[in-house]
Amino acid sequence: MSKEQKNYTVKEGAKLLGTVIQIKPNEPDNNFQQYEIKTTQSGIIYSIEGKYQGDKEMTPKVCKAIVKSLAEEQAARYGKPRGKDSFGQWFSFRQTSYFSKSLKLYAHGCRTGAYSMVYMDDKVRKES
Repeated sequence: MSKEQKNYTVKEGAKLLGTVIQIKPNEPDNNFQQYEIKTTQSGIIYSIEGKYQGDKEMTPKVCKAIVKSLAEEQAARYGKPRGKDSFGQWFSFRQTSYFSKSLKLYAHGCRTGAYSMVYMDDKVRKES
């Protein structure tokens, strides 16, 4: 759908260049409206993100219920979240024992009906 060059900063403060590609999958998940792939400058994928932005009828309560359901699905696949906040605004699942890979579910935007899920390989993001 679109492709754009982006600068990003890793925790250590280094500024890196990469690409953000918005895609439309052949079989989209109904829980998400927009999908992004982020790559390093050398073209290696380090992040895949699904986003949802609800309309005016998506209340914070409905949004949080959807996020809770998504969190339960991920817990069934990957086990109990390694971290989450007490208000259900974010969950962190680890897919592998390798520390750099994570799957995170964010509900910080539920006040406006927005949430997202991000798979990231932080080691690739920093090294490439």
